[in-house]
Formats: sequence, C-alpha cells, structure tokens
Amino acid sequence: MASPSQSHYKDRIIHPRALLFDILGTCLDWRGPVSAFMSRQAHVKLVTPELEVHPSVRRAAENMSWAAFVDEWRQSYYGFCSSCSSKTIEQLEEESGFPTVTQHMLTSLETLLVKHNVRALFNDHDVPIMARSWRMLVPWPDAVTGMLKLHDECGMEIASLSNADESMMKELAINTGLPLQHLFTAESLGAYKPNPAAYLGAVETLGLKAEEVALVAAHLADLEAANKCGLKTIYVERGGEEQWEAKKVQKAKDEGWVDIWVSSEDGGERGGFLELWRRMAAITPGVAAKAA
Repeated sequence: MASPSQSHYKDRIIHPRALLFDILGTCLDWRGPVSAFMSRQAHVKLVTPELEVHPSVRRAAENMSWAAFVDEWRQSYYGFCSSCSSKTIEQLEEESGFPTVTQHMLTSLETLLVKHNVRALFNDHDVPIMARSWRMLVPWPDAVTGMLKLHDECGMEIASLSNADESMMKELAINTGLPLQHLFTAESLGAYKPNPAAYLGAVETLGLKAEEVALVAAHLADLEAANKCGLKTIYVERGGEEQWEAKKVQKAKDEGWVDIWVSSEDGGERGGFLELWRRMAAITPGVAAKAA
C-alpha cells in the first residue's frame, strides 16, 4: 500500500453544494482505538488469576500484534464490502437478508480469533463486545472543526456516505460529534460502495445533480467510483489508509481526475479538513479573508 504525499497537485476550482464524507479512516481513526481496545481486553484476561489459560493460547496472545490483527480485520471488511457491492439489493436480501457491517465484523472477528489461536481466551460474552469496538472510533483532530467550517462558512451541506449500517453510523455520529446533516449508509441506500447506486442514491436524496456534490475520502478507489458517477472528488490523505500501490497512486495524480488533493504535508497541524476548508473558503465569496 502506498503512503502518498505531495504538495503540488493542481487542484480544480469546484463549487459543490454538498460534501459526502467517507467515515472510517477519512473522518475517524479506527486503527488506534480498536487496536488499543483489543490489547486491553487480552491483557485483562491474561492477568486474571482465576482464569485458566492453555499455555499455547497464552503464548499466542502474548506474542500477538493487535495492531496487525486489527489491520487484518479491516482487510476482511474491504473484502466484505467489495463482495456486497457487486450484487443488487434483491440478490443480497435473497441470500440471508441485507448483510450489515455490524454482522460481518462479529463473524470475521470469530474467524480471526480462531485463526490466531486466541479464541479460547475470550468467552461468548466478550466477543460481541469486542466487535462493537468499531463504534468507539475517534475523529482525526481536524475533522469536527473542519467540517463545521465547511458548513457554517462555506455553506455546504455535510453528509456521511459510509458502508456502515444505520445503527453503527448513528452511534458513531453521536459519540464523535461529527456535524452531519444527513446520514447515508449502505443500509439506507440499499447498496455498498463502490456500487454506483450508493453514490447516485445519496445525490438523488439530496435533490442535487451529481456535479453539485463532492465525495471526500482518503481512499482513491472510493473516489474513482464516485468520479465515474459524475461526482466531484476530494482526496484527503490519512496515514496508512490508501490501499492502492504507489504506481497506481502516481497514475491517478498524472491523470488529474481528482479535483482537490490534500496531502498529509499540507497545512501542518492544521491540515486535513482544515486545509480543505482553507482552499474552499479561498474561492467562496465573502469567506476568503477568514481562511487567510
């Protein structure tokens, strides 16, 4: 996976009326909170005197990199979303009802715990609680303030466009304080990104045209799909989030189909969504002076 970083991309001037934000990784840090939670859960079990732990399970848990475990867990999420995105809502519902991220994260956690020989460390009550750690994410430092400024000062509608299910997205919005006016999820739209129905369904619900809406994401595959649907595209780099290899990232830069590219180097500590706000404010009448 690439760790793209550049400060000299030639942005296009765009005037979207609404911004759709990818949530996991783009607005919220998942790796830190989920890894820390899993590590704490394992530590508590290992130091509980009355809990008998088989030596092989203890060794596996003590040698576990929970950060690597969570990365593998997240990769299963990508595979799940990719599989679901290739099917119609009728096909999904015919199989076993509309599948949700919450369901997947639980079943995939069970699989991974067995794979890494640590399932016996946890009881049947522990595992669902651990799966819910994906509802305990925290915003990137620039996320809430940047989104508020984009709405309040640039006049843009702010919405989520996430593959999370309804209950997960609502809980994340409440817990993190993300200033979302609309919550669009795979469950509410009946389609998983990168299925075009997800992007166009959100646009239609907003009552706008595709070219009046921009997707903000830290994943070029997500943005490429949105671009093919006619949406504007805003790439905000987040460490460790890009799934494309360096050559493919460079190809995207050379082709120039991303409308705004916010590098991880841009804006320093006030980068990310704050840097995006500064750029949007600079071309928004009456707002430029505030962003200077």
